[in-house]
Amino acid sequence: MTAFLALSSAAAAAITGATALGSGRVLRGRDVAMPKADTRGVRVNTLRWVGKPLDLGGDTMQWDGTVLITVMARGTPDQDAEAAIDDLLGETWSRLAGMTPPAGCNSVTLDPDIRFSVDDADASVATAAFALSITQLTASAALTAA
Repeated sequence: MTAFLALSSAAAAAITGATALGSGRVLRGRDVAMPKADTRGVRVNTLRWVGKPLDLGGDTMQWDGTVLITVMARGTPDQDAEAAIDDLLGETWSRLAGMTPPAGCNSVTLDPDIRFSVDDADASVATAAFALSITQLTASAALTAA
């Protein structure tokens, strides 16, 4: 497993945690619309990794990466979408703040920039997206944690 997959898997596992997030699903590596049967959900998707050699021999690479966390919730006739997403957003943020980074990970930072949007279709769906900024070390020839 590459260090990149290990990181996005660790983020998804931290969000899933020991207790469920209600009726929502946590999906890693999928950019799909929230199924109509679901009222809430979280997506974890790697956006990019930019690497640079750390030593003259090129044995170790430092990677700076971004993993996008997208939280979604469907409103109801009695609750608007922003109110519906609020507790899921707070719980997701808290779980990621307490996550244990995988081996080789120098830092994981929750970017304090949350982007909101609301889509009014059959039912209002609110989306809140934020990123994890990661610094990861790997072996340059294998992309495994260094």
